[in-house]
Amino acid sequence: MRTNPLGALVGVLWLVVVLVPVYWVVVTSLRTCEGFFDANPLALPTSPTLENCRLVLDSGFNHYLLNSALVTVGATLLTLAVSFLAAYAIVRTSRALHWAFSVFLLGLAIPLQATIIPVYCLIAKARMYDTLPAIVLPSAAFAIPLTVIIRDPGRGRPVHAADPRPLRPRPPPAHQRAHRRFRQVRGCPTDGERGGMVTSGTVLALT
Repeated sequence: MRTNPLGALVGVLWLVVVLVPVYWVVVTSLRTCEGFFDANPLALPTSPTLENCRLVLDSGFNHYLLNSALVTVGATLLTLAVSFLAAYAIVRTSRALHWAFSVFLLGLAIPLQATIIPVYCLIAKARMYDTLPAIVLPSAAFAIPLTVIIRDPGRGRPVHAADPRPLRPRPPPAHQRAHRRFRQVRGCPTDGERGGMVTSGTVLALT
């Protein structure tokens, strides 16, 4: 088995770069207000305290955590549902829908900062200001283009063009439930795509 010392070194350096901010956050949370102005921000606090953690927990942390969880789960599920169906339609249909793939590519070219004011005006007119859907819907809308590209194995080209077999469902067993028959359609994105769904969902949840 061949080893790659250079790759291992780069991996270790990247791990350090990632862990240093996490270490700084933890160390800073244990400092007192006077300790924030120490000369070395990475040094361990001389008088560690949990007062900052108690202050955060007493300031409605549970409510904010619940809101964040609802927004994350809602935006992730909505994005996966829309991109799942959109990618399937683009890949498994004729060239009539190829323009849709170009539209999703165009969505990646629009910077998020350029849409802050228009999105705010739309949310205000829809009377959704200061609500969770006002965060979920824009988050899902901006995540859908990238997720569709990830979920589209043909990059806008119809998969069935190289696979002339007709798209018809396999004969399901008599005892099979109706809601599972969709997975038996040849070429359905659920066939062998669980890993892709999990990957897309994880990336969406973390971002």
